[in-house]
Amino acid sequence: MNESASSSESRNETQDRIPIGEWIVAAIGAVLVGGTFCFLGYRAVAEQGPPWFTAEIEQMEAAGNNHAVSVIVHNQGGRPVSDLVVRATRNGQDERELTINYLPSHSERRVTFLFDTPTAANQLELAFTSYNDP
Repeated sequence: MNESASSSESRNETQDRIPIGEWIVAAIGAVLVGGTFCFLGYRAVAEQGPPWFTAEIEQMEAAGNNHAVSVIVHNQGGRPVSDLVVRATRNGQDERELTINYLPSHSERRVTFLFDTPTAANQLELAFTSYNDP
């Protein structure tokens, strides 16, 4: 009876052990979940700086009777904005204005201004006039 009891205990011990593959998968999962929480915590705390905008002219081309000026607007700051007003002034006189509904932090949007006559890049001045905190 002792032999059968000891072989029964040895079988139970073998069945109770967790395979090494399961430990590896669990460790990888724990690292991924921990890394995700660390990244989200960093974004929540460290990147709360004010919005910071830049603009660059991407393309200028004829569009029917108009001349289209495509501009890429970047929000390089740590907070998103809504209702960002972008103004394009040509030669200090001819002015166009448009509103970007929502611009997340660290993102960009393409916008296009239409003018009646051809416009050179050195004739165009881009400015940001207002925005709302969402």
